Amino acid sequence: MPERIRLAIARAGGDAAVSARSGVKRRSLQHYKSGSARPNAETIGLIAKATGVSLDWLIYGEDSAGTGFGEKSAAFESQPAPIDEDLLAISIMALEDVLSELGRSVTPETKARLIVRIYAKELEARAAGRSGISGAEIIRLVRGAG
Repeated sequence: MPERIRLAIARAGGDAAVSARSGVKRRSLQHYKSGSARPNAETIGLIAKATGVSLDWLIYGEDSAGTGFGEKSAAFESQPAPIDEDLLAISIMALEDVLSELGRSVTPETKARLIVRIYAKELEARAAGRSGISGAEIIRLVRGAG
C-alpha cells in the first residue's frame, strides 16, 4: 500500500495539496508513503477521496472492475496534477543556485523548460520515496540545455 499511496499523492499534486484536501497532516502522509506507519480506515478514505482514487485500488491495488484507479480513472488520468507550490519553489531555487554557481544565464524559455524538468524529476523522486534529485543532476540538465 505505501507504493500506491506515494503514487496517488504524487499524481494529485504532492503532500501539501493532498494534506490540504484531506486534512491529514503532511508528516503523517510521509509516514504512510514510507511504510513506517499504516493509516487507519478513515484516513485511507480521506486519502482516496483527496487523490481521486478508489478505495479498492488504494488498499488492494485494483478496484472492483479490476481497472486500477477505479471509476475516477479517466478523469484522474486526463487532468493535470495540481501544482505543489512548495515543490515548485524548491525547483526554482535549485535552478537559480546552479545557474549562479555555474555563472550562467539562460533565456526565459530555457529556464521554464528546466524548471519543468526539475519539478518532474522531484515529483518522480518523491513518488519513489527518495528525498529529491541531486545538484549534480540539475547541473547536467543545465549543461544539456545548451
